[in-house]
Amino acid sequence: MELDKLLLNMQRDGVLKGGSEEDEAMRAVSLETRRLCAEMNNGVYTDEEIRTYM
Repeated sequence: MELDKLLLNMQRDGVLKGGSEEDEAMRAVSLETRRLCAEMNNGVYTDEEIRTYM
């Protein structure tokens, strides 16, 4: 599920139901965010390198 669709569905429904397509998409976004934060916190990066990640 695309992030735009996830956010639209969350705004419309107001809740995430466990096991739903939105729940799975949110978990995937969360996992990628945690991975990126861990990687960024374990090194020194230039502003340009950080922009590349984002």
